[in-house]
Amino acid sequence: IYINGVEVKNRPNVTAPINNVNTTTPVRIGQRSTGSDRFSGIIDDVRIYDVPLMPDEILNIMSNITVTGYAKWVSEKMLSGSMGYENADPDYDGIANLYEYGMNLQPFTEEDNPLTLKSQNGTTLTYRHPLNTQATDVTVALQGNDNLTTTNWVTHSTTDGGNHPSLADTQWREFEADASSTNQYFLRVKVTK
Repeated sequence: IYINGVEVKNRPNVTAPINNVNTTTPVRIGQRSTGSDRFSGIIDDVRIYDVPLMPDEILNIMSNITVTGYAKWVSEKMLSGSMGYENADPDYDGIANLYEYGMNLQPFTEEDNPLTLKSQNGTTLTYRHPLNTQATDVTVALQGNDNLTTTNWVTHSTTDGGNHPSLADTQWREFEADASSTNQYFLRVKVTK
């Protein structure tokens, strides 16, 4: 078994060769045949060969696999097991991984609300949030609603607020709100695949 190009387990004396597997029982990847001891994590590339492969053959196969998007981010941030799930929150800051990915935040660093008030000019409020420009497999939208008891969130168009000064591949997205037209208005950032 190789994880990220490194051999972590080698068990050449397997008790049931692949040609002796009972064909009435499905092959299970990531759990025992009984359904117990399920693997907690992401398995993204499974291959079964009818011959043993040499280490250089395995590394050659692995070097030709391109990991992109969310899976690449999980690997780069070294999120293992259930910490790599989209809804996981390893730093307990209330921001799930998929949101941290979409806004290029750090999953092991507790962050404040990434939707911040940039400026106020009279009754015009300018809000902004970061956007991961490499996260092309997700949609990051700024939504608003004047009543939290309804599900009528309106997606607002945002403008380019320039590049983030300290985060590579991160752009500010900005939205101007007119505070004179309503007593209350709620904003949220929504990240979806």
